[in-house]
Amino acid sequence: MDGPSPPQRRAPAADWLQPPVEEAGLRRYVATLRERAWIVALAMVITTGVAIAYVLTTSKVYKAEADLLVTPISNTDTSLVGLPGLIPSSSDPTRDVETASALITNVEVAARVKLALKSPDSPRELLGKVQAAPVASSNIVAVTASAGSGTEARDLANAFATQAVNNQTKQLHDAIDQRLPALEARLRQGAGDPAAIRAALASLETLRTGSDPSLSVETKADVPSSPSSPRPALSIAGGLLAGLVLGIGAAFASQGLDPRLRREEQLRGLYRLPILARIPRESRSRTHRPLGPLELSPATSEAYRTLRGTLAVSRRTSGAASHAILVTGSSPSEGKTTTAINLSSSLATAGHNVILIEADLRRPGIGPALGIQSNYGVASVLVESVALQDALVTTPTFGSNLGILLADYEGGWISDLFALPAARELIADARRLADFVIIDSPPLTDVIDALPLVDYVDDVVIVAGVGKTHLGKLAELGELLAEYGVRPAGFAVVGTPRPGRSDYHYYAGSRWSGASARDHPCGAAWSQVHGQRSSGGDVRRTPGAAAPGGCENSSVPALSDLNRWGFAATLAAASAAFGVVAGIDPRLAIAGALSFGFLLLVLADLYVGLILFTLLNFAAQVPTVAGPGLSFAKIAGLLLAISWVAALATRRDARADFTSAHPGLTYVLVLFLAWTAVSQLWAEDSGAALTAFTRLALNALLFLIIFTAVRTPTQAIGFVGAFVGGACIDALYGVLFAPPSAATASRLSSSITNPNELASILVAALVLSLGLAVALKEQPLARRAALAAAAL
Repeated sequence: MDGPSPPQRRAPAADWLQPPVEEAGLRRYVATLRERAWIVALAMVITTGVAIAYVLTTSKVYKAEADLLVTPISNTDTSLVGLPGLIPSSSDPTRDVETASALITNVEVAARVKLALKSPDSPRELLGKVQAAPVASSNIVAVTASAGSGTEARDLANAFATQAVNNQTKQLHDAIDQRLPALEARLRQGAGDPAAIRAALASLETLRTGSDPSLSVETKADVPSSPSSPRPALSIAGGLLAGLVLGIGAAFASQGLDPRLRREEQLRGLYRLPILARIPRESRSRTHRPLGPLELSPATSEAYRTLRGTLAVSRRTSGAASHAILVTGSSPSEGKTTTAINLSSSLATAGHNVILIEADLRRPGIGPALGIQSNYGVASVLVESVALQDALVTTPTFGSNLGILLADYEGGWISDLFALPAARELIADARRLADFVIIDSPPLTDVIDALPLVDYVDDVVIVAGVGKTHLGKLAELGELLAEYGVRPAGFAVVGTPRPGRSDYHYYAGSRWSGASARDHPCGAAWSQVHGQRSSGGDVRRTPGAAAPGGCENSSVPALSDLNRWGFAATLAAASAAFGVVAGIDPRLAIAGALSFGFLLLVLADLYVGLILFTLLNFAAQVPTVAGPGLSFAKIAGLLLAISWVAALATRRDARADFTSAHPGLTYVLVLFLAWTAVSQLWAEDSGAALTAFTRLALNALLFLIIFTAVRTPTQAIGFVGAFVGGACIDALYGVLFAPPSAATASRLSSSITNPNELASILVAALVLSLGLAVALKEQPLARRAALAAAAL
């Protein structure tokens, strides 16, 4: 057949699938927070609002504190060993104080308090109002009582302290009364050493006349001057801060869990392809159908003219008489058909002869969008041997410049229709008749009906819809095209932000923005779609005409989809919970929000979580959450490990983990840990051996996490910088604030109280800071900071 022949398949060139690794930076995080500012605002508003509501509605609670002094009895006095009521001394002073705490808050003491205060509450109810806890690094037990008035709280704290001592004294006296007769009988019978027996009798008689010497009231409670809860200023501030932390963590989590395209940077993270055009979203309607050229805003029409210009340059560069372009996407409703229609109409408006072929046979939309019908279509040409010229249909708007081949075959046997030899002839005939051939393809990742057509076109344009395109499907589309040896021309990004007011007026000032129907070159067609304005100013639409605005390229979808509603509901519930906690105890709310926010943040970005964990580990004095053995830094480490496991299970780039990349070193590491574990069998101190094994295992796990999280040189520099920064902060703390212990008065200590451990860290930080200074020689400010850290 005469005319232009289809292009030959080029050799596969998949380098466009291997982009430079995206460097994580401050700009990326700021962009994330800007895009999801509503999440942060929602969390802050709910948390603060609930905290304010709690403060306004809850009853005032007063707290009073009485202190008890614990003086354990030495085990050297055999006459007192085993006497009930006495707290014996042990090798661990902390255990002695904890034992005393348990003796204060029990039902027996509460029953005494009920009688002493003549309280209507039951002993169990009284116990719910009192707490007894050791004061850190002391022999003091603080008895804290909560009540609705200051006087009641004071009396309750003092009563528990006093009655705890009385209860212990009663038990001691009863035991002495039982032991004295036996000693006196032994003395009369001459059994044993008379002097020792007399000494024991004297000691017990002295104890019998006084109170329990191992537990005494050190300080009585006073009437509190103000309620402990609620504290309006602190609760509101705590609600704001907790909401801020929670919102930031949720914003990053939504970014990590959101599978849809939100920014152009995400496209650059998948492909080395240009952005051919940025098509603004149409906000007038949200109907899910394609838009014709007469329904677009001026700014959107200009965007399609930009797309026309970029593709026309490709035709001029190639020098071909005709240019075939396939418009496709990865998912339905991305704006693909709208792009094909308006690219074709824009080329026709510029004076080119254009043929638009509707290859999306399963979901045809061009006919309804343009208000046209045809007796023949794609299937007629391919199967029934109808001539292409006879099947083409035109529109009054563009006349013979734009011929459209509609889809006329829905359902049934269509999967191999474009694989027929007639499909090649169809494209060749279209090239012979037109300057441009535009093919509206279905999403190739959903159906591959039109995939054979990529062999017959010059360019492939990928349409990506902001808020519509699924990034996973987009990656699959790239792999599919690469397997076919296709390098797409680039992206048409649909749904970008609309231009500002000044820009919009620039577009609106175009020739036809405010013109009447008779002035518009489309004439009657313009009137049919947009209606005629009556004298009263109302718009009357032609029955059956499509409503303007809205389409596949509508704006980013509102929170209408189940996942987004679920995320918003979860965020609202968490914010409300932290708001209540902020009303009760602002410090607890902030600590909880920090933990929850860290969890969300580390799940969204393992590298950021690693940096924060590195800094936290230098704060040995981070307040404990659930006791001396569980600090916030340890909780952060647990969350970091969970996030690492999740990253290995879900992220493609994390699958190349250490065990896959270095199997030999992995075996060595496992054998080393196994040998350390087995060494407990012959260790002199099995407890110390278990501690050493646990520490080595955690260090090995951290090494694997670092290998997964740090993937680029910039990230490596950032991680080393975090280590050096944490070491510098620790050193400054030691110089300025940390008091040296008596044993190491001449040596520097800090939040890391062991000077030897601190020294090893500072030496490592010194070497790493000098390495940073060398690596950052092209960044003067960062290099000076590294040198300053080395000097410190």
